[in-house]
Amino acid sequence: MNTQLDNLKAAWIEYKNKTGETQVVTSKKLGWASATLGLYLNGRRQLTAEHAAQVANLFHIDVTKIVHGTVAQVREIDIVATSSGNKPPQATKKIRYESGRMAIFCDIPVLIEGATLAVPAGTTLLVAEPDAQRPDDRWPHMASRYWVVQAPNKVKIFLSETKPKVRSGEKLFLLTSVLTI
Repeated sequence: MNTQLDNLKAAWIEYKNKTGETQVVTSKKLGWASATLGLYLNGRRQLTAEHAAQVANLFHIDVTKIVHGTVAQVREIDIVATSSGNKPPQATKKIRYESGRMAIFCDIPVLIEGATLAVPAGTTLLVAEPDAQRPDDRWPHMASRYWVVQAPNKVKIFLSETKPKVRSGEKLFLLTSVLTI
């Protein structure tokens, strides 16, 4: 059986042959220090679940091709929409996270109606159908919630105590988490 290091090396060689990129360029694309990928490939550093998810996303492979023992910490979620209405860059995203049932990738910033802020581009919104998320009575309830409305051509976010009305063809979700990785 191949080790995690063998799997990472095989994935790296395949990616390098496809793209022609160096370890330094790839490390920087992953947002790491230039030597980090080399440390992983030489076995000098143990690959974390979060970094395995980042590598899997960049290499466009399933994270289980790299890691075995830490797979439970890495989850693949479906990208159901983008904030612009354009096609998502990929159908799924591998993340190190526990909550959320679906994701909406913000390829452009999205203004939050009812608040004075926006969700920046590059953010992933983890959402669930409103009835699927039952409040936990052990914790105080938030009066206001963030609602995500997926329209055919864009995504809208509302900060409101009550569910916003949706039009025909729109889907309503409750925002459960925001990922910036």
